Amino acid sequence: MLVAAFGALQSILPPAATTSKDGTLSEDAPHASAVQSDDRPQAPDTEASEITDPMEEYQIKMDTLPAALREKLLRFIEDLQHYRQMSHYLSIHELLYRIFDETGYDRYAAAMPAGKRRKANLDAMIDMALAFEKTSYKGLFDYIRYIEKLKKYNSDQGEATIFSDQDDLVRIMSIHKSKGLQFPVVFLSGLGRKFNKQDLNDAVLLDSEMGIGCDYVDLEKKVKIPSMQRAAIRKKLAMDQLGEELRVLYVAMTRAEEKLIMTAAVDRIDRLLDKYPDDLSPLSGTQLQSAGSFLEWILMAEGREKLERTGADRNVIELTEYTLEDLQRTAKEHALHRVALQDVMRQAVASVDDRTPAYQEAVQALSYVYPQEEATRLYPKHSVSEIKETEIEQFEVAHASAAQKGWKLTVDTSESNPTGLRPESVAQYQEKAGAEVGDAYHHALESYDYQDAPEHCMEQLKEKLPEAEWKLINPKRFQAFLNSPLAARFRKAQAAGQLYREQHFMKQVPNSYLFPDSDTTEPVLLQGIIDAFFIEDEAIVLVDYKSDHVRSEETLIGRYQKQLELYAEALESITGLPVKEKLIYSIILEKTIALN
Repeated sequence: MLVAAFGALQSILPPAATTSKDGTLSEDAPHASAVQSDDRPQAPDTEASEITDPMEEYQIKMDTLPAALREKLLRFIEDLQHYRQMSHYLSIHELLYRIFDETGYDRYAAAMPAGKRRKANLDAMIDMALAFEKTSYKGLFDYIRYIEKLKKYNSDQGEATIFSDQDDLVRIMSIHKSKGLQFPVVFLSGLGRKFNKQDLNDAVLLDSEMGIGCDYVDLEKKVKIPSMQRAAIRKKLAMDQLGEELRVLYVAMTRAEEKLIMTAAVDRIDRLLDKYPDDLSPLSGTQLQSAGSFLEWILMAEGREKLERTGADRNVIELTEYTLEDLQRTAKEHALHRVALQDVMRQAVASVDDRTPAYQEAVQALSYVYPQEEATRLYPKHSVSEIKETEIEQFEVAHASAAQKGWKLTVDTSESNPTGLRPESVAQYQEKAGAEVGDAYHHALESYDYQDAPEHCMEQLKEKLPEAEWKLINPKRFQAFLNSPLAARFRKAQAAGQLYREQHFMKQVPNSYLFPDSDTTEPVLLQGIIDAFFIEDEAIVLVDYKSDHVRSEETLIGRYQKQLELYAEALESITGLPVKEKLIYSIILEKTIALN
């Protein structure tokens, strides 16, 4: 479209300028053709195999030509052979200089219509040759292949720029290119072109939020059935696309400083106008979403009664202009209309006999409340970590005090305050570092072999952990755990093959079980990872490691009671064995804490 408009405006003043993607290569096609012509001026390729003496055939044909034409052809062939010889010892850009200088082609191009632009494109072609020579490729053959690939893959560098921002000319550009610019007068054309919705018809649709959507394909019956997932994603992508198109239209309509002229061409303007209301009544979301072009949005906003047909051609319309006073007056009229409508509705409702069955049915229908409305807002899956965080927040609110503000995960050396850090920076540092320390201890306890001697624990961990995690392990505290009665039970259970660590689970539970304040019992999925448990005397002992920097057992119990209860009930449901003990091992306190 830009190319067509540019061509139409080439013959008018002031001159027209555009940033076209095509130009340098297409403008200099004669040169590309000349440099890759066959070394032998013979018949077409289909006859080449039959020709034994191409020069003899050539001479026969030349003898039949008029003398003037024969002289021109001979001169051209001599020049061509001359430049072929030059190509063996001149660089590409030097060869082009010689061709332009000796043939005068650059001067000829400059004398043609739009000569300044044509001459600039020839100069750009020489610049391309210079850029090519800086690569590892050399010679005319490689340069020709380079040009062919640029044309094949649409990598034309575009026409050379010959105008400045201050030149008096008509600028032609896309809406995206015009963003941030202002012009006294703007022609916004092509408003009737349909939005490109081809991507919405792809077999597989992708969305960063909703995922992947594709149709269901039955290979046995050889049928394809539309899926709800694909339909939902397609709807969202269509809405996102319309939103982007609306932003583009806003950019286009705000480029003019003094006057904006919008044009569109459609097949049947009457049929298009019949789709829209006669007045400026509010538009529904469905109407706005049904638009297939910028023109349809503009016609929706204008209303048919404000469209004045001009001249004898009923397919030409002119949009009426409004002043600020017109809009204010229209707003007052609509406000009065709404008030009058409300009065009519009140009178109509007041005159209805509320004892009639129709009235009772209407009241019942309008007052109906869907009993499972809460279920429509449920998340289908929850993790134990979510529940744990909720419990921690509630515990913090209930037990907030100055002495308890440092209970989040912190590094072992938390008593040393990093120099120069503000208190809030220290808290952020400790929280981040504490999480890393907690992960390091969990990985160590997950991989540790309890059959090894406790005094060799750090050597064993150094082999199993990344160096960064190994350096976060405090040998004294890890040794304290290995010397505890709980570690002895771990060692015995591991020897019997009854120790299980980092166990993932997923279980269906009622929503009200996780959230007691909820009234719905709709099933949801609960997932989590259990640090460790072992089977002892036909019962389960559940263990959870904690590296929180706390001062009392009660703090840990208050925070994690709910978490261990969820773990215990999941284990009992999955294994069928009772959980006889729920234990927390505090790495900071170096002790085992039993929960009731």
